[in-house]
Amino acid sequence: MIEGGRSNSCPGSYERIQVGSAKLMGMRASLDQLPFDIIHQIARLLDVRSYVHLSRACHATAKQLQDESTAKASLKSSHPYTRWTEVAFQQPHKTMFRQVIDRLYNTEIALQACSPYSVSVLAYTTTFSYQQGIVCYATNGDIRMLNLNGNRRVEKVFSSEAFGCKLVCSGPLSTASKPVLESLEILSCSYNLVALRCGYGTAGDYLAVVSSSSTTDTETMDDSLGHDSICLYISLRSTEKIFVRHDSRYLVYGTNSARGYHGHYEWLLDVWDLQMSKLVNKEPIQLHDICGSDIGSTVCFVVFNGYFYGLSNQTSADCENVDWTSYYSLIYFPLPRPDLKPKVHTIYRRYHGDGPIHDAWTKLEFQVDRQTGELLVVECRKEWINGGSHAVRACYTQALRSACDQDLEDPSGCSEDAPSLTLVNKDSDPRSVKSEPGLAKYLHSESNITGDKREYIRTKTKWNSHDFNSQSFVDLVSEDHIFKGEWRPRQQLKIRVVSRHQISPLSRDPECTNDVSQMAHLGVNDIVSGQERYSISHCTVWPPNDTPSAIHNILCPEGKLGELNATQGDEGLIYMAGPQIGGSRKEKPLVFVSFDPTFGFEGMRRLDGNLARAKQPADGHARSPKRKRSSSKYVGEKRQSGLSTTPARKSPTLVQSSTYSDSASSSRSSHFIHEREAMYLRICRGIWLR
Repeated sequence: MIEGGRSNSCPGSYERIQVGSAKLMGMRASLDQLPFDIIHQIARLLDVRSYVHLSRACHATAKQLQDESTAKASLKSSHPYTRWTEVAFQQPHKTMFRQVIDRLYNTEIALQACSPYSVSVLAYTTTFSYQQGIVCYATNGDIRMLNLNGNRRVEKVFSSEAFGCKLVCSGPLSTASKPVLESLEILSCSYNLVALRCGYGTAGDYLAVVSSSSTTDTETMDDSLGHDSICLYISLRSTEKIFVRHDSRYLVYGTNSARGYHGHYEWLLDVWDLQMSKLVNKEPIQLHDICGSDIGSTVCFVVFNGYFYGLSNQTSADCENVDWTSYYSLIYFPLPRPDLKPKVHTIYRRYHGDGPIHDAWTKLEFQVDRQTGELLVVECRKEWINGGSHAVRACYTQALRSACDQDLEDPSGCSEDAPSLTLVNKDSDPRSVKSEPGLAKYLHSESNITGDKREYIRTKTKWNSHDFNSQSFVDLVSEDHIFKGEWRPRQQLKIRVVSRHQISPLSRDPECTNDVSQMAHLGVNDIVSGQERYSISHCTVWPPNDTPSAIHNILCPEGKLGELNATQGDEGLIYMAGPQIGGSRKEKPLVFVSFDPTFGFEGMRRLDGNLARAKQPADGHARSPKRKRSSSKYVGEKRQSGLSTTPARKSPTLVQSSTYSDSASSSRSSHFIHEREAMYLRICRGIWLR
């Protein structure tokens, strides 16, 4: 890691690079004298943060690190599994890799500092999904898909009413009278596939999967629905806590509807081949001994690299358990060949002696390490450590590959010093494992933080999560505030971020949480994953109390939050909150808090009320570290990965619902899937904060 022109990275320190290279080349110890080939070899081993900091060391390195081949090599080695890197490598001739590095760096810094670039209203909706940079939502009878990494001015649209009608007429709901689509829920949207739950009242519920990549030829458009657009439509036996996970070919859907031998409900799964529209498993897969019914709290599911994974942090439904250790229950199977009775694997979780858990704060999910591509188990929980009076929140992470190597059924893995109890009954299952100290990379605690130390109770914390890749706790919290001239308090939504950043094992930073002397002797190749050192966590709450009311009106419409549904992605936070509008449609505002500097649109305004303008790059390079930071006169309205910019108009232009800027899409109104101008361009409610 290189901080402020000084090396802070595992590949070696700035001082070693200076002195060693100078001795080899017979020149004075100066980084700006190194030839390009050496700078290239150094930079390709750096992560994004170190790459940007090295480019700011001096003008010579800033110029050398603008090289596209160097930036490409750095991305490939340090961040090969980020969505933006994947998009960049899919279009190598259209992508400026140096700008992708800047985008990754600026977005991560903005999130860790809780300093978003913009806030805006994307749409008014009843249901939405935000995955892989795609925002899919339902509004006014349409399903719309906005690609934040593509052409942001247009959205793919299809009518849910027309879709439901054609689905009914061509499927098992074919009747003399057309059933009415009473409810619609977006279950998933990724890999150009949209999974929907369609409710037809007494006619039942159906699962429909639509391919958003299918289009209709303008010359052959008609009222018939192309069968290639619908990958799957089936009747649902139950909708109890339904979930969908899928990749580009296989889909798994499950419900908490199967009665187990203990009398409690268990998860029931079906696996479908979307290319063949065929059920893969001969009979439903019932997940025995996978307890827990709250997705995101006690159980989580994911499809990853051709496998389905299910994880629970519960041990049993009701039988007494005398374990001194708590453990996860994990099942997995290949999608083409699912096991009807998948084996349950056990993974160490925690010792009960560590203290009680505040279950209301528990968050369990899978995440992907964007540097290694590994699947991670991420659990946030609040604990009274050692039975103390103060509960502390911490995030515990395990790499699934290494966690699966544990075998808790092996007696050799048990600790001889672990306490033991007499079995209460035959269902009790005591076991223990050797305790290992948590590595800094996989343990993030709020026990010692700087900055804003305010704590919010659970009822005031509307949503909480932890982003492993940015090492940040992210919470959406509410406060009551009485504005001047009013007597009734209004709710304010705020973002609370507790973050830390990696520092060098050779750095003598006094705020470091590890002992320097224990790691200073390690060489370049001796530091393995997990031994990284991190700064003390810093807490920031945004926006401050003196923020203009225009921002609060977007974050919390009309001062009423209501039920909040949020999702975090690479680009920022998207949530649905506020009072219902639109009469019988019961739609709510869909708010986008963008930490991505490349998102903006014509008509977006600055805090002073003036129109924000798109930034015009002078030479395609990032600005010099000594160059004065530009003020908020410009906004980064850039297209995919920040590759191009478009100047904003001198005055905001609200596009009416009957007019569209894309002439090609205006003639496609009768298509099943067509393009329309993005809804947020019509709404035109956004503020640029920089």
